[in-house]
Amino acid sequence: MSENNLHNIVFTVCTLSHLSRAIVLIDSLKENCDAVPYIIFIDDEKLIPISVRAEYNFVQVEEIAIDDFDILCRRYNISELSFILKPHAAEYFLAEFKNCKAVLYFDSDICIYSSINELFKHFEDSDLILTPHLIYPNFNSKIIKSEFETLRTGNYNLGFFGFSKSDNSMSILRWWKLHVNEYGIENRAFGLSADQFWVNAIPQLFSSVKILKHSGLNVAYWNIYERNITIKNSKYLVNNTAPLVFVHFAAFNPLRHSFNSLLNEKYNGKSLPQAILGDLSSKYAQKLIDAGYQEFSQIKSVYSKSFRQIISNKYGKKSNFKSKLNYLFVVFLSFFPSFVIRFFRKLAVFFLANFKK
Repeated sequence: MSENNLHNIVFTVCTLSHLSRAIVLIDSLKENCDAVPYIIFIDDEKLIPISVRAEYNFVQVEEIAIDDFDILCRRYNISELSFILKPHAAEYFLAEFKNCKAVLYFDSDICIYSSINELFKHFEDSDLILTPHLIYPNFNSKIIKSEFETLRTGNYNLGFFGFSKSDNSMSILRWWKLHVNEYGIENRAFGLSADQFWVNAIPQLFSSVKILKHSGLNVAYWNIYERNITIKNSKYLVNNTAPLVFVHFAAFNPLRHSFNSLLNEKYNGKSLPQAILGDLSSKYAQKLIDAGYQEFSQIKSVYSKSFRQIISNKYGKKSNFKSKLNYLFVVFLSFFPSFVIRFFRKLAVFFLANFKK
């Protein structure tokens, strides 16, 4: 379809290992919206099966022309890189697709169950729409630890957001890009949660931001205790009133989990089972498997360079004594388990951020 015919766009970001999730998302979007869906692909397009390339709209990350993208690839791991690409991609669609009036973003591990066309109506009086992690007050002491863990990652879940085309939107995106480029790491111990940390500040820094407190939006393991899903007339309902619009299957492994077993893990054995969740998650799991989950999930992204490779590229060919010492030290560290390497990498970023002159 010509970009000049596009008015509303939905998009996701994924690597080849998450392509099955993106396929299931896009298929569910096609059934539930009039907008045109795109996949921002962070890998070599040649790795995508020809049949998949023919059926879905892909935009290679290189097409977005992100400034200093090579530096970002060295600075962040593949998950963080996927997170920080969100504002870059939203700006790309709004700026480059001239007739595009609004964009919605969905994480690739989301599945749509009802029409999302109504979401675009919010742009009649707002430029940015967000969904909170939690929308109801909790008075159950057993849930407080879960609330703490959730809110440490931010007030809003950036598995979903939307922007209209406006000067205010472009200003928000410019600010968001700047901040995630510099401090987009995922380290909850230091209070950093990649893209979500910075969005905490957007509602007080910018105007025309709407927070959607709809119980059928962004249902996930972190808020399922406040949202009871039932079926009425073959339609999913949340708390017996709101239609279930989309579920965020974060941390879900179709070969290992049902939704209830995932809840059991996340709530430390204090499971919050709902009868309908087993059926919902088993159908989603089968869709993932049919879309090639077992094959795609085993493939490592071309951007998933090891810490050792990155430092070798940076220091290995330099001849000065200090660089050689840096290189030897990091090569030594690279023989430790990966979680130790991640710890040292993030510790270094923290100290550089807080003590550099």
